[in-house]
Amino acid sequence: LEVQAQRHDAMELDLAMKLGHVLMQTDGFAAEATIASFARARELASRLGQTDTCVVACSAFGASLWAGGRFDEGLALLEQFGPEELVALKPMSRVFRALVVGLIKFHMGALEEAHGIAQATLRELAAMPAQDLQDVSGADARVVALTQAVAVCVQLGLLEQADDGVGRLGALG
Repeated sequence: LEVQAQRHDAMELDLAMKLGHVLMQTDGFAAEATIASFARARELASRLGQTDTCVVACSAFGASLWAGGRFDEGLALLEQFGPEELVALKPMSRVFRALVVGLIKFHMGALEEAHGIAQATLRELAAMPAQDLQDVSGADARVVALTQAVAVCVQLGLLEQADDGVGRLGALG
């Protein structure tokens, strides 16, 4: 029975993640159904010991909390993972998490932290083989990271860095 329950949880996890992404696009990031879907996915991934999937679910859940102005909750959700857990993650799982943490920090006014996160995320993406890159809500992860980095640089008055980022965005096509 336990194997069957785990198989059921794994299928439900897959469906909850897919549903959450669809709901983000159709109902919005902060919609109650979107939040519920990613909360359930996080619960299932944690129960199944799927740390990478749990981090991705928490990142999506965190983005939903961010969209609802619930910055502290989103940050707490994403900062629960310790350095050892983060190092063991797949690179794209770290990227998903970092993008949301950076976004929350930016909107909380922690610009220096957001800048550091953006730069580290860009380095991580640059080191990844192209076949390992994944889209972030339908957009190239490099575009999302560069756009975030440009916004932070503008707010910090780092206009040459911002201009360089815009040039890099143009080069991505």
